[in-house]
Amino acid sequence: MSKNSQNGRKKGRTFEGARLLDLLNLHGELMTSRDLAALFRFGSDRSFRRAAQTGALPVAIVKVPGRRGWFARTREVAAWLESLGGSADAR
Repeated sequence: MSKNSQNGRKKGRTFEGARLLDLLNLHGELMTSRDLAALFRFGSDRSFRRAAQTGALPVAIVKVPGRRGWFARTREVAAWLESLGGSADAR
């Protein structure tokens, strides 16, 4: 096992940084409500909307003028995933 692997690094980046870069490449700076509903495993758009309206999501969401739906900052979503620790990677 290489020293970089032992330190939680992947190709010179931390796993946290790699996850953020992967999310940014996939979604850009903002994640849509559809992407968030899939990530948080809501069974329907309606259940996601209800959670958004009641503030029950683990990240801040906003409405963007001129756009439909809710959005969250991808960086905040990545930080939330990292706050879960090893449990997110163990699944």
